[in-house]
Amino acid sequence: MPVQFVVLPPRIFLVFLAAVLLVVLVSMLAKRGSTARKIIALVIVLVVIGIVALLFYRPTVVSVSEQGLVVKRFRERSVFWTEVSKATRIEDLSVSKYRTARRIVGASLGAYRVGKFRLQDGGTARAVMEQDRNALLVTTEKERYLFALEENDELVEAVSRFTEVGDQ
Repeated sequence: MPVQFVVLPPRIFLVFLAAVLLVVLVSMLAKRGSTARKIIALVIVLVVIGIVALLFYRPTVVSVSEQGLVVKRFRERSVFWTEVSKATRIEDLSVSKYRTARRIVGASLGAYRVGKFRLQDGGTARAVMEQDRNALLVTTEKERYLFALEENDELVEAVSRFTEVGDQ
């Protein structure tokens, strides 16, 4: 039976979008002009904010099953257990050589990171992070995957049922 972990973006992102909408509404009310133009501008702003929210405020789901790991955000990425060469539990990611150093593609806001990142050791990894303390690094021949979830102990336990997890 698959175990799923859902990673939600920080709520501050929604607060930011709400603040942008409030600024637009206040400026529309303060500005003179035709009501039709104001309504059209408001509809355009609402559509843009909706698209931005749909693209960036999207949950990431990490599933662990008998077949392997599946990470789904925009599209699904599967890592089969036969591809995993090493799984390592990292006790303190903030001082590890595997901590994220620079975003390549993805989202980063505080400790929240989802996407592809350059690591401190110079390599890259696909990361799903909610915190930067405990982490799990899964290595395949082609790519590395870095998970630092709030429920990281449960993730490590689920992964250790199918492959050996070492400590750093």
